Amino acid sequence: MSGPKTARYTLTEEQRRALEEQRRLQQQLKELSQKRNMLLEQAKDALDKLTPFANRESQLSELLNDDERSHMKIQAYMANCRNRIEGYQSSSAEDPDVLQADISAIEEMLGDMKRAAKEAGGEIERLSDRYYNRMLVDVGDAFELSFRGLGSQRGVKESPYIQKIRDSLGEISSLLLPQSFEQRLSHLKEEADKIESPDFLENFYSLQVQPFVKLCRAYEEYGETYNELLISCRCLAEELGIGTEEPVFSGEAIRVLQEEKQRLEQIIAEKQEQEYISQAIDEAMEEMGYRMIGKRSVSKRSGKKFSNRLYEFEEGTAVNVTYSSDGQISMELGAMDTADRTPTPEEASELAEDMQAFCTDYEKLEQKLIEKGIVARHMMRLPPTEEYAQIINVSEYDIEDGAQIACGTRTRRARTEKSVRHGEF
Repeated sequence: MSGPKTARYTLTEEQRRALEEQRRLQQQLKELSQKRNMLLEQAKDALDKLTPFANRESQLSELLNDDERSHMKIQAYMANCRNRIEGYQSSSAEDPDVLQADISAIEEMLGDMKRAAKEAGGEIERLSDRYYNRMLVDVGDAFELSFRGLGSQRGVKESPYIQKIRDSLGEISSLLLPQSFEQRLSHLKEEADKIESPDFLENFYSLQVQPFVKLCRAYEEYGETYNELLISCRCLAEELGIGTEEPVFSGEAIRVLQEEKQRLEQIIAEKQEQEYISQAIDEAMEEMGYRMIGKRSVSKRSGKKFSNRLYEFEEGTAVNVTYSSDGQISMELGAMDTADRTPTPEEASELAEDMQAFCTDYEKLEQKLIEKGIVARHMMRLPPTEEYAQIINVSEYDIEDGAQIACGTRTRRARTEKSVRHGEF
């Protein structure tokens, strides 16, 4: 029975696992590459963050005529880090093991830079205390929180919240934070310097400083999970050629990204499965001697999408394979013409015979697809009768280069010879 046929083709479990493993490896490579690039950007930011520490150390050491010159050590360390970052940026690794090794090395360097920033902050505090004790003037602290606006008000200067703000912002200054957090930290420091009311100190500390410190601590614990999910969603969206929202860091953002990752992975899995099936049908048809002569894509008002491929069956006739966006695939045999019309009674009779002749080939096609890990589900086969004879308007298709299409020139002799040849597969 080889009249029009419609089925939902799916992969066998074995083939689906093979395709999923291939997709997993491709996704892993993309994510590792993006993570490496992201870490390099963080390393450059961390290096920039060390610069004011080195400058401050140098300034204080010169003011104190310090022989230790500790700032020179951090400057040498920074130069070494800069060379390493430039080395990673100039290399282009595409092997997962190499990328993972780079990531581990960069993460280790980031940890070292974090410790260096903390040590530099401690050294600046030590030098600052020596300088303050000697000069008996207030020139600011390691984190540039001078609170100059408080100098004329003794009550404000003696407020315990000054030190609380300094300590709170100081303890997160050495953390490796995203750029948006760094900007917020700088803003809080600037706002703190402008405070002129002792009553405002407590509110500022409670409503702005404490919540921000809490957020930074949460990022320290969950930031890696957030960044990995962000990278996954970016790679998946890029593969689909779509944009995706990137929520700012929070517990809710992690949940949203987890759901988005699952959604995009499902879309890609379905897309790749349909692409594999389409490619397998192309290959099977070509292996059986059919030549693809045209294709097209159609979008309905309902939003449903179709794509068609035409395979020459014999002179003047073709097999039309239709792929729908819901996964269904239909195969119909028809006569070719350059206009929409119904077949004549003679054409309908001959097409019914052609449908019958296609039976053997279709059975062989199904077997080839099974060998490629594809099985047909919910098959609907209509009988090869004149009722289902149709004319295919080839003017609606993109014709392949070099394809010679004969419309309205079919002969019974040509059809019989071709049908016999197809039956010999």
